[in-house]
Amino acid sequence: MVTLDANYQASQRASHGLLRFVCLVFLCWQALLTSRETFCQQRRASSIASRRGRCRRATPPTAGIEEGVDFQVFHVASSKMDAIRSLVADIGEDNSGWDKFDDDCSRYEVPITEQVLRVVREAAVNCKLQVPDDIRVQYINYNIRNEYTMERHRDGSDATLVFHLEREAEIIDDFYVNDALVSNNKWNLGGLMFQGDAPHSAVFRGRGRRRILFVSIGVLLDSCRVFNIPRSSLVVLQRTIRDTLEGGGLAFKSIDDTRRQADIKMTGPLLNILHECLINSKLQIPGNALLQYVKYCVDEDYFCDHSGNDFPECERGMPMVIMVHLHKDDSLEDDFTVGGQDLLELHWQRRGVAYNETTPWYRWLDGGGSMHTLEIRWTA
Repeated sequence: MVTLDANYQASQRASHGLLRFVCLVFLCWQALLTSRETFCQQRRASSIASRRGRCRRATPPTAGIEEGVDFQVFHVASSKMDAIRSLVADIGEDNSGWDKFDDDCSRYEVPITEQVLRVVREAAVNCKLQVPDDIRVQYINYNIRNEYTMERHRDGSDATLVFHLEREAEIIDDFYVNDALVSNNKWNLGGLMFQGDAPHSAVFRGRGRRRILFVSIGVLLDSCRVFNIPRSSLVVLQRTIRDTLEGGGLAFKSIDDTRRQADIKMTGPLLNILHECLINSKLQIPGNALLQYVKYCVDEDYFCDHSGNDFPECERGMPMVIMVHLHKDDSLEDDFTVGGQDLLELHWQRRGVAYNETTPWYRWLDGGGSMHTLEIRWTA
């Protein structure tokens, strides 16, 4: 009996050991399968992410690098940025066309040509908007000395594009659109666009040079519209008006000691020239519009203030006005304000302005000299 019990117990121990061994092998095999499945899933995920990453890198960036409510930072290819720099490469600091804004900032008005339009459009290909013919381009040079503040303001344009052309590495550029900080590092990769009349400001810290190309797309204001005039069309208009003056037949009348004006007869060829000049005004000039050639001869200064209601042209039922500078002496500054909007800061003298005569306006001519304008009036 002792022998049988011992054999039975030994058999039981052997069975239990074999069962434990089988369970252990099963558990190890299950763990191995789980580990292999996890490894395969991770490998597949890594492979997919890698392929997606390669696809993203292979696709040129077409969307904004950074977007805010009122702005977009967009990618500009290096070749396109070089093309922008070539536009202003020959504009030296001794060029007479520079307009000194203050001790640290000067601005140069870049003439609008087909080449300028093409280069700007190609540089802005990744921007959300289409660049029309109606643009104003300024080359702006900052010489920063420790700190420069650009006060919060609005451009009053349909949209604005800004391209960094050069900036010393030491300068920190904090640019705000509608009080939102535009990422300094990302902006260096491309261009900046902000919509409408979004308020913007900046603080530049450091020492050195900062150069940008500033592109204003249309100038749409509540009370008036400032627009670009194609240079070639303006030259044709100026020559046509000059030929009309030399031919005689204009009866000038004195409005006051400073201002004289004469009506010009509208003709078919002249109307066609006006349509070419004013194409960016977004206004259609009728054939019965009144043309007035106005001459100012200013000794020191001249101030004209009109509420609009007592202006003769308003009484004649022709409140819509487009004004174009034909000539202005450099010694004379034309500070023209319509509906509270100072047009001097928009350099409208190099462009045209459309406004409604019933809107309050005033004009202050500062400094001696002469100015000739063409004023086109009609009923809207």
